[in-house]
Amino acid sequence: MFTVPFLLQACQTQQAQPQAQSQPEPAAAPAPASKPASGVTYSTFINPELNIFSYLAEGNQSMALEDQLVAPWSMMIPVVSPEDGQQYVVTNCLQALSTAQLGIAPESPVAYPQFRYGVVQCMAIQLAHNMEQAEYSYLGDPIIDGSFLQQMPASSAFVVTEQDALRARSSQGSAAEISPVVHYQPQGDYSAVFDLGFGSQTVTVLARGDVNLDGTEDALLQVTNTEYNGTYRLSFLFVVTKLAANEPLQLIGGY
Repeated sequence: MFTVPFLLQACQTQQAQPQAQSQPEPAAAPAPASKPASGVTYSTFINPELNIFSYLAEGNQSMALEDQLVAPWSMMIPVVSPEDGQQYVVTNCLQALSTAQLGIAPESPVAYPQFRYGVVQCMAIQLAHNMEQAEYSYLGDPIIDGSFLQQMPASSAFVVTEQDALRARSSQGSAAEISPVVHYQPQGDYSAVFDLGFGSQTVTVLARGDVNLDGTEDALLQVTNTEYNGTYRLSFLFVVTKLAANEPLQLIGGY
């Protein structure tokens, strides 16, 4: 269970109605907010793990991000509109993003995790492709350390009961207060696993740069929630930032 709603209105590009043979072009990025230049820029970072290669019909490990958005998948994922029952087939990233924006998803719970993982990767690819170098950065390095969930808002907590979900939605505290961390295990330079007792959150930095074009560095994080006693395993996307060095992380977008 996850309590963060779809929050990327300010970051996402507009997509056309999903159709099996239609591949709309990404919309232009929003205009940057007015902010005095600092005279310094921070290079963008893109993790090599940010890709959709495993879904592509013809895997090319050197394919550019923008090409991955339109490259055909090796599979067809059927989805159904909850409003009118209209059926569509998702065969590439842009179609996956269109369906997600419209709230369209597979009817089968078995197909949903695969669909959602694709949407997370495709959305991160599109945001990373459009992001720019930042003029300001307060994120520090590493972004993911033992205090990460203590800095994240309660709404981002991984919960498995309705009672905890209600607590998370109403709490002004941190994710760690809702689901305390039992053990923290770094996984390389850009990823870590947080053992929560009943399950785990695996967090990976996919990219760093100015996502919403306000001059301040943001980070795209892939979060995979796994319940130990069950089959629940879903991927999510966080867009986080810091507006000052001594402030906690702010969740500015997510899916």
